[in-house]
Amino acid sequence: MGGLWGGVLEKKILMYTNAGGSYLFVYAVAQGVIGIPFYYFVFKSKNQEFIVSKQMIVLTILLTVILAISYLAHAALLKNGAAGRVISMTAVYPVVTVLLSAMFFKEAITPSTIGGVFFICAGLVLIY
Repeated sequence: MGGLWGGVLEKKILMYTNAGGSYLFVYAVAQGVIGIPFYYFVFKSKNQEFIVSKQMIVLTILLTVILAISYLAHAALLKNGAAGRVISMTAVYPVVTVLLSAMFFKEAITPSTIGGVFFICAGLVLIY
């Protein structure tokens, strides 16, 4: 279903509207605005303490801006490029997740993880 929305329908919307990526920008901002109350209720439902600090608010704003920029870039690429290629590029995020989790959380990179990263990259090379 993600391929239908993320590739075909989204490109169709971008081709026939002048909105560009503005709907994605609004979506990103809404995620940031709705995110804090959502997490508050999730924590509260599990009887866990939820503390909103200045650092958390700044981080939420920063991540919302980054998300909005990434959505706008995604919309621009999809509007001007081949949907199959653009959507394939977005499928390499697990590689970034593996690398960042190893750096920040000291998670082990196992041989199977290396194999998975290799096949993701090989698949991207084959598509192009």
